[in-house]
Amino acid sequence: MNKKTMVLWGILTLIAVYLLVLQILAVWAFTVDDMYIPLRYAHHWAEGQGLVWNINELPVEGYSNFLFVLLATGAIRLGLDPVWILKGAGVLGLYATTWGVYCLSRFWFSRRLSLIPCLWLLLYKGQIMWTASGLETTVYQALLCFSLYCLLRAIGYPLLPGSNLDLIQPSSYFMISGLLLALASLTRPEAPFLVGLFLLIACCDRLPDAVQNRAKWRGLLSTLGIFCLIYIPYFIWRWVYFGRLFPNPVYCKGLSESWFEQDANYLKMAWPFLLLALIAIWRAPRWMYAYFILPGLLYLLLLVAADPVSSFDNRLFLPGFALLLPLSFLGLKTLLAMAMNPEDDNFSLMLFAIAMLCLLLFVPMKNLMQYDYFTLMPTSGEQLRGRVLAWLNTNTRVGDSVVLSDSGLIPYKSRLRYLDSYCLNNRAMTEQPGKGMYERFCAQMMLQKPEVLILASFQDIYSPADVCLHGAVKNNPDYQLRASYAVGDNHDSYRYDIYQRKL
Repeated sequence: MNKKTMVLWGILTLIAVYLLVLQILAVWAFTVDDMYIPLRYAHHWAEGQGLVWNINELPVEGYSNFLFVLLATGAIRLGLDPVWILKGAGVLGLYATTWGVYCLSRFWFSRRLSLIPCLWLLLYKGQIMWTASGLETTVYQALLCFSLYCLLRAIGYPLLPGSNLDLIQPSSYFMISGLLLALASLTRPEAPFLVGLFLLIACCDRLPDAVQNRAKWRGLLSTLGIFCLIYIPYFIWRWVYFGRLFPNPVYCKGLSESWFEQDANYLKMAWPFLLLALIAIWRAPRWMYAYFILPGLLYLLLLVAADPVSSFDNRLFLPGFALLLPLSFLGLKTLLAMAMNPEDDNFSLMLFAIAMLCLLLFVPMKNLMQYDYFTLMPTSGEQLRGRVLAWLNTNTRVGDSVVLSDSGLIPYKSRLRYLDSYCLNNRAMTEQPGKGMYERFCAQMMLQKPEVLILASFQDIYSPADVCLHGAVKNNPDYQLRASYAVGDNHDSYRYDIYQRKL
């Protein structure tokens, strides 16, 4: 190994350590409160109480990541810390997603140039912040990336000459793709829509060749068969157990009054990459490109009216964004080829330089200090919830009912009966028309008079149900304000007010 090669490998190692180690360490303290929702279900399931939010009540599917519920349940039964297991799974998911984006890029680029889409991905702040959050985002990304890679290899798309990524026979890729698509569908409720999209494109892709080659049709049937063999029994089970087509959060937050808000936030960040992808398609339209661009467009459709809460920095769009990046880089190469001969010795160097310019101009990034600062408020929030838990442990009895919108860590650590005023774990709220849902819940609580009402606010802004409860409980002689806990200053404060029913 000559000196130049050693220097190059040294630089690449330093970059990899920064991207894959230091960034993760800087953001590791961030744990989104929603992560504790599946942990409450997993805790009850591991104890043999059933997959329920409140013990001895009708089941409600208040989570949307069944694979992580399974993982957490296994961890609890083995005596492991499920928080660390889920956060660790997210980190491994990031590594796998990066490798998956690299593998997809190898259909068009050399080994070195295939690192560029990975660099775009790893320097996007949203990708890093959601990695250690405890949610399923990166694991889901990895499953989609590798399921698409296997499907493309099975159909017959060749990698760039010189690639040695294949460890199995290409014919086996059909079944592996079906397995990965099934696991993705156990991870997120929208995944079956992507399965249908991929298989529809595959049926249209290379159709003249496939008509003459029955092996390709048999392969696609095996992909569908493996998927159905795993997913259909799961779907039937959850249909019988929960009695609903989708998880409860879909009915709560899938159709809100925030029309196009999530779409607009995503397009504000992703439009340069979409434009580059369209350039690639315009110059050389091929069915293969549809696999990379249509998933992101499908997410724009699925999330057109979704509530943006707990999905900042495009969390729900990240799977489609990861698939888009290799095609975007191909569009950048296509654009450069209009002005410069691709056979020129300096073409790759110029392509790399422009890609770095795109990174600086269009990829929202954070440095290590900014990531560390970002974790301060969530960490303080966990400490604040610990104070609320201490009050509940001292001032409530077994079987007491607690109304709470911030239903994550507090219900996970407590054995009380929790009524989720934010609807995610409250089936009754979604069984009536969505309009007026929170007001009906508020009126019902004033009639039922649960033992404790906890109102959470950020910068004096309450969730929809808490707005009503805040006004109702202050003038209700049956309740008394027993404690208030807050963190932060007046401009950036998070607060809990605890009202208890008078004896």
